[in-house]
Amino acid sequence: MQSSNLSSIEALLDSHNRTSEIILTEAIQCIGEALQVDRGFKAVRDPPRQRCRIAFVWRHDESVPDIAFEME
Repeated sequence: MQSSNLSSIEALLDSHNRTSEIILTEAIQCIGEALQVDRGFKAVRDPPRQRCRIAFVWRHDESVPDIAFEME
């Protein structure tokens, strides 16, 4: 990973006045841009119930479809 991308992620993690929701959203964006992908997401899994919910989504732009469903 390039040093500028790593610096961005380190700056996010050093944020003391941001909520975890803001940090996760911005981290997904930084990682998506660093990897040059069109979307990224963070899923919350519940293995005993065999469920997964998409908690955070980042899209490069509005032309990329959103993920608006639960995976079972």
